[in-house]
Amino acid sequence: RKVPKLSELAWDPLERAESLISATKADITHKAGDRAYYNSRLDHIVMPEKAQFGSPDRYYATILHELGHWTGHTSRLDRKLGNGFGKEEYAREELRAEIASMIIGQELRIGHDPGQHAAYVDSWVSILEKTPFEIHAASADAERIFNFLIAFEQKREMSVTAAAEQGTTGKRPSAKDDGALAMGDEIPYNDTVYRV
Repeated sequence: RKVPKLSELAWDPLERAESLISATKADITHKAGDRAYYNSRLDHIVMPEKAQFGSPDRYYATILHELGHWTGHTSRLDRKLGNGFGKEEYAREELRAEIASMIIGQELRIGHDPGQHAAYVDSWVSILEKTPFEIHAASADAERIFNFLIAFEQKREMSVTAAAEQGTTGKRPSAKDDGALAMGDEIPYNDTVYRV
């Protein structure tokens, strides 16, 4: 079996998105319907079937948005997740997930369709009118979401590199090279090193 090079892993944007989603090991269920959501109580994402989306990039943009919410769980980035459409807390969390989805979509080259989340615009405007600096807080949280999710990709790339090196050197990788993040892991990205 040929081990792909890092450049091959990043070539196909949709494959890269799929690999990132898989690396998170998030609990995701697909079912017929028109709702995509994250249930923080069950730590579970529900998505419509892939075939229900008009294009693959819309599917991936939506699931990356839901993974943005998933990062807010107490075992991850521990944000206060709002429950209930129309509530201010809910709108704040949606703003964070939407900005993060836009940044991740750009990074993965799958794009972003802001029209999919038009229902939230009025609540965002209301929040920003009340608290103009909320956009800065939301952007900072969105960057944390982005870094948290991209770290899974970095960890996976490090595992592939270790596997490739094992194939050429005969050395066996350590137990922590299974693709999962562990406390103390360091992930280099854009001239910054992130520590788990």
